[in-house]
Amino acid sequence: MRYLEHADPVITLTAGPVNAYAEVLRGLGRTVLYDYDPAFQLFYEGVVDKAQKAMRLSNKPVILHGEPVLGLEAAAASLITPDDVVLNLASGVYGKGFGYWAKRYSPHLLEIEVPYNEAIDPQAAEAMLKAHPEITVVSVCHHDTPSGTINPIDAIGALVSAHGGYLIVDAVSSFGGMQTHPEDCKADIYVTGPNKCLGAPPGLTMMGVSERAWAKMKS
Repeated sequence: MRYLEHADPVITLTAGPVNAYAEVLRGLGRTVLYDYDPAFQLFYEGVVDKAQKAMRLSNKPVILHGEPVLGLEAAAASLITPDDVVLNLASGVYGKGFGYWAKRYSPHLLEIEVPYNEAIDPQAAEAMLKAHPEITVVSVCHHDTPSGTINPIDAIGALVSAHGGYLIVDAVSSFGGMQTHPEDCKADIYVTGPNKCLGAPPGLTMMGVSERAWAKMKS
């Protein structure tokens, strides 16, 4: 209850979450629309269109009702099969954590892990891809929040694309604050959310999913 005794403004200084913008908080005070209301359908379609423009996608993004950790696990569960060989690039807590999800859906996990104050070297990723042509999926966290490391996902994406693999990108804490977009880095699944650089409360996931990723998941 002590939190309620503090006068505004209360500033969030933890690694990761941010304060919601004032206009977002005002929006939360509007009438709640339920999913079976035609007005909600129009509102939702408008949000999807805006997200598509912001993410610069050629197809529609996916919005999930759950904070971005849900989207990251959904990416692993939906794209990775027991036959896939996954290369996880870990330069921090979140990058390392995705490897645990990948291992849940495929026993074939390879990993490049660097000290958490360093970024992934694209040359190391390229060498691993050449040494293991059987790799089918690569996962990488763009900006790993606790350590602050930023990985060169455009360079990594180009390597994965040339290899013919699928790329999963965790851009939860970078999208909206850096010049990063799903198709620029050739991501097949690109996970982000509104509760970091976009200045909104947690509770939603925004995902860019390539057509080839959709085809793989449906096969």
